[in-house]
Amino acid sequence: MTFWNSFMLIGLSAVSIPIIIHLLNRRRAKIVEWGAMRFLLAALASRNRRIRIEEIILLALRCLWVALLVLAMAQPLVTRQSAIPWPLVLPTVLAAAILGGIAAAVWANRRWRWTLLAVSTALLVLAGSASAAEYLAQKERWSSDGAARDVVLVIDGSSSMTLTVEGMSNFQRAVEEAKAVVAACKPADAVAVYLAGSVPQGVIPSPVSDHKEINAALDRLSAPGGTLQVLEALKAATSALAKGKNPGKKIVLITDGQNLGWDLRSESSWQSLAAALRQVVPPRMPVPQVVCRTLPMPKSFNNLAAAGITLSRRVVGTDRPVMIDFRITNTGTSPMDANGVELSVDGALPMRQDVPQIPSNASETAHFDYRFERVGRHVLTARLAARDDMPADNTSVFVVDVIEKLPVLIVDGAAAQEDLEGAGGYIALAMAPRGRIMRLVPDSAGRPGTPWRSGRPGLLLRPGKGTPPASLVPQGKPAGPKEDDDVQYLVEAKVVHLADVRAIRDFSEYAIVVLANVSRLPKEQARMLEQFVRDGGGLLVAPGDRSAEVAADGSVKSFYDEWKTDAGEWICPARIAERRVVNEYPAHLAVKTFSHPALEQAADSTKSDAGSTLIHTYWKLVADERDPKVRVGGLFEGGDPFLAERHLGRGYVVMTAMSLDDRSGNLVTRKCFVPMMHQLTYYLAAPALVDTNVRPGAEVTIPLGEAPDAPVRRLAPGETIEVVTPSLQRLGADLVGSGADLRISFTGTQQPGLYRAILPASLRGRPATQPADEGVPFAVLGDAAESRLTVLTDADVDNVKRHLGNLIHAKQPDELTAAIAGGIPGQPLWEYLAIALLIALLAEIGLTRWICLQRRSHQVETVSFGAETVDIQTFRARARELLAQRTAEGRTVSKK
Repeated sequence: MTFWNSFMLIGLSAVSIPIIIHLLNRRRAKIVEWGAMRFLLAALASRNRRIRIEEIILLALRCLWVALLVLAMAQPLVTRQSAIPWPLVLPTVLAAAILGGIAAAVWANRRWRWTLLAVSTALLVLAGSASAAEYLAQKERWSSDGAARDVVLVIDGSSSMTLTVEGMSNFQRAVEEAKAVVAACKPADAVAVYLAGSVPQGVIPSPVSDHKEINAALDRLSAPGGTLQVLEALKAATSALAKGKNPGKKIVLITDGQNLGWDLRSESSWQSLAAALRQVVPPRMPVPQVVCRTLPMPKSFNNLAAAGITLSRRVVGTDRPVMIDFRITNTGTSPMDANGVELSVDGALPMRQDVPQIPSNASETAHFDYRFERVGRHVLTARLAARDDMPADNTSVFVVDVIEKLPVLIVDGAAAQEDLEGAGGYIALAMAPRGRIMRLVPDSAGRPGTPWRSGRPGLLLRPGKGTPPASLVPQGKPAGPKEDDDVQYLVEAKVVHLADVRAIRDFSEYAIVVLANVSRLPKEQARMLEQFVRDGGGLLVAPGDRSAEVAADGSVKSFYDEWKTDAGEWICPARIAERRVVNEYPAHLAVKTFSHPALEQAADSTKSDAGSTLIHTYWKLVADERDPKVRVGGLFEGGDPFLAERHLGRGYVVMTAMSLDDRSGNLVTRKCFVPMMHQLTYYLAAPALVDTNVRPGAEVTIPLGEAPDAPVRRLAPGETIEVVTPSLQRLGADLVGSGADLRISFTGTQQPGLYRAILPASLRGRPATQPADEGVPFAVLGDAAESRLTVLTDADVDNVKRHLGNLIHAKQPDELTAAIAGGIPGQPLWEYLAIALLIALLAEIGLTRWICLQRRSHQVETVSFGAETVDIQTFRARARELLAQRTAEGRTVSKK
């Protein structure tokens, strides 16, 4: 506890006034010994004890109200981050005053007098020392050197800041407190303003001294949404401090204190920030101070949050419906009814679905089946009809890029003449069970693409050559050639023999390449395939009996074990160790170990028959799982890897332990085989697709799809590419590249929501830009965890202080302004002391009146000796009564 007017504490010496008055008026009566006195001694002793107790209470009250008056005039403050608690200081001072009064009341007793005075003095010294120590500590903490400063205001603009607390949103409260900080700054102080969210935005990127300009900029602010990234915001503020010219440096962060985005576990990032702060000032100057103001959060609130839209597969075509899942989470403190959810596609009439009441901290998912009828980009918008405290998170937007065809090239290492004689045929039929399978041979010019044999929809078999496995026959459709030209299919599988792969000069026209039982690739094609994967293409390696050579001693030599990049990095995720032949006791797939996303459906034992698969021969793979780019996605029951993956560049290489045909086992006859191949296809093809849903701060590139031989396109004078943000702002975008690589580049993805790129007329009309009437859409995704209001704890703040030693955690507005203007913030106590003073005065007046009534000091007694005829007994009784009354009156006078 400290005092605004510490010099007023000198007035505590006034406590001695009632004591001095009491001592000066303490007169002794002249004692006259007379015979009847001895009969009254016993009565006088008893009455004397009662009078002393009354005097002790009365003097204690008089000293107490004097002390309360002085303390109220000194204006004590209770600091919120005090090292010495106020209940130690204030009661100590009052107790010292009370003990002083008691010492005066028992002045005649020397032992009690000096004991009480010594304790009272010790208490005053203790209280004064504690108050002085607290004052010095707080003065050092909140002191201002008076020099001109550069102040960077960082205002949290995350989605949670839109929550209304006590009739005002926290974002509005943050803007008002930011204005208070500007008002507390001196005219020479320079201020910069940053709006922090998923990406910090420099509203006033460099410190300026024009406070009117700063206030005008603050009035124009609006919350962009997203999640506050504290480290990125403080790094941007540190860069702004470096641009300032004043010697003093401060960063003020105003936030709601949600712990999401603080990244408290990243020790190296906080150490890097601390080092950057030290570099802003000269070596001998103090490190810039960081003031973190945390705004109040509600203890209870109602909120349903749109947790995002997901699709049942990453690659979507017009061939069949896709399941769209809309997840709703109750982040509030009480159960809520969603009142239904709506899903609209391209703004059309929405589909509606009811969901049950959602308990607190629980989730529900609404499922929609939808088939897209048009190729191109489509906007999915899901909305909640609930009325809650955070309407900003009631909508989710997702952009779907619907493709027409997914081209897959399968390199078959076996010279099969029939579709089901090699692994390539099984893989092709699994990817497109009723599609066309193309076997390609080089044409006269040496270019691949001339169909050696084109299959009709269905399975093509020569008469008498058997029937396909049941898993590859579509239900309800007969096996065999049958026209069905009205049905569209997404995957277009093309098979080329290994002998013809040298003619391929470009793999970029395919989304996936499959090496089915391939022994070795030509060097040039291996190099091109490596670059194909780095650019986002997918590679599936299914080794068979031709893929490796087994020596007499059991050692294995394989092309895949030697396939490396120029930098020495492995291409394949695993080495081929040995050939396993288990005809007598076939191996089984351990579906419980399937962790790869492409094996998710096969891992569901209630819907998949993968557990009944019998494998007779496979390769034992050895994967280095210490490599962060490698993972094993599934095992055999014996513990050998069934599937492994490597992340290479933007794409993935997936390797199975067996060739996907009927020579290795009966996997191709299981019902799970077709879904498994489709999931692998979609997974491997996804990185090559245009990413139309990005995280805040990511760069968005929109390819325009021009022909490879198109000339370099430049914007004509007056032409611009604008991007309309979710807040309807218009920002510029760049046109980069040329020819087939012509694309739009945009980096202003700070705000979650739907964006549209508006193209000039000369750039419209391409398939990749349809529909161009409303602009090319893309979405910036938010973080569903932003709706969970988990507040920073004191332990979290202490963790930050370990790295940023000069950190002040301001929990109240006066602490924030004190950190800028100086002074000691705290809660004043003078109002409570004034009330206590009034109570003490009333108690003292009441006690004085009561004592007077008891002693009858306000009454006049008339003594009448009566007539001579009064008998002696009556006279003696009246004499005793008169003597007792006069003795009491004399004692009262002596005390006063």
